[in-house]
This record gives sequence, C-alpha cells and structure tokens, in this order.
Amino acid sequence: MEFSKKMLQILLECGNICPIVLSSSVQASLTGRYKNSEYGKTKLVSEELFLQYGKITGANVMIYRFPNLFGKWCKPEYNSVVATFCYNMANNLPIQINDRDTKLELAYIDDVIKELLDALDGRGHNCIPITHIITLGELADMLKKFKEDCESYLEKMSSVPRSIEYYGANKEDYQTIYWQFTADFGYSFIHTCIEWAERCIEKLELMK
Repeated sequence: MEFSKKMLQILLECGNICPIVLSSSVQASLTGRYKNSEYGKTKLVSEELFLQYGKITGANVMIYRFPNLFGKWCKPEYNSVVATFCYNMANNLPIQINDRDTKLELAYIDDVIKELLDALDGRGHNCIPITHIITLGELADMLKKFKEDCESYLEKMSSVPRSIEYYGANKEDYQTIYWQFTADFGYSFIHTCIEWAERCIEKLELMK
C-alpha cells in the first residue's frame, strides 16, 4: 500500500496522468466465500486509492479483478490451484478438496496478457473477457483422467515392439523398419515430455 501511495504521489507531483492498470482480485468483491477475506479487504482499499487518484487527476484507471489463473509460469502451492493439483498428481501426492461443488472462475494467462496489452492500447474491457467456470471436483476429475490416460498410453506403447515383430514377419524389411521408427518416435516423444516436465518441477521446487 505504501508503495502505491508513493507512486501515485510522484505521478501527481510530476503532472503525469498516464493510464494505470491495477491488478486486483475477485476477492475484493467481499461477497460469497470471499465475504471475510482479509486479502480481499486489502485489495479493495487499494482499488479505492487508485479510483480516487483517477477522479482527482482525470487519469484513466483500469482495475482488473483477476479470477484464478492457470497456465505457464504458475507455481504450485502459490498462485494457482490448477498448478497445485497438476504438481501433486504428477508426484503422486494427495490433493485437498473441502467442497467438490465449489465453483472456480479460471482465466488462462495468455488471455490475461492479451487483455492487459489491449488495455494499454485503449482497447481494454476492464475485465478478462474469456474465463472458464468449473467446480473443484470437476477439475480434480479431469486432471486425474488426463494422468490415467497418459499412463495407459505408455503401457500400451510398451507392447508395440512385440506387435511389430509379430505382424512384420511377412512384410518387406523397409515396412517393418518404418513401423519401428514410428513407434520409437512416439515412445521417445512421450518420455522426452515427461523428462522435460520433471526438470521444470525440480526448478520450481528450488524456487519455493
């Protein structure tokens, strides 16, 4: 809060009425499950400070109450329930759900960035126009199924070499080799993705 006050004071003293984009939170609504949110209360105070500055100076103040975000750069156990669920499931850790019917409004980080860039160009909506509604239970089930599908695919891939050997017995050598190359590419690609994800997880762990 003190930094915000100092920044606005400097802008005021310099006569700089540049547009301002403020990152806030849906918790600032102080409604529903956010009714007693201390985090939401501090965000609301910040909003009021910036809106007052806009009234005094005529500067264009755009306030974005972000919902839950997901996508690249999100950190588990920090700023994204999706990232936390993905991390825990990938590492066979339990996930905590107090109420499966709790509704989440999610925004993809690329959509957020596009909206903020549009806002700076005078084409903003003062909200993230593309969001997704899902319950905690649905989110957990979807991610669990995704993991199970990947594990099932890897298990099926392990039998491909034997199938090629069996069905390729009466085929030309080049056909059998082509099948082997194709299967090897698929199997190697999946493992490459898994190894890449594991390296990313290790780096994120160091950042905690």
